Amino acid sequence: MVSLLVQIIFAGTSPRVWEASIIAVPLVLVGLVLGQKLFVKLNQDLFRTVTYILLIFTGLYLLFDSLF
Repeated sequence: MVSLLVQIIFAGTSPRVWEASIIAVPLVLVGLVLGQKLFVKLNQDLFRTVTYILLIFTGLYLLFDSLF
């Protein structure tokens, strides 16, 4: 929401930005609610490990994609 507000103020928006925002905002709210509910149920160490693994593989993919 903040990034959309900043874009509106400083850069202006196009109809495509508004369409994407209309689609994204409800999904963000659903993700926020689900994240809050799952937070108390998930093991924090497991979550951190899975997140690091995803970041490593994403970084390696981007590195190899840019090199080859």
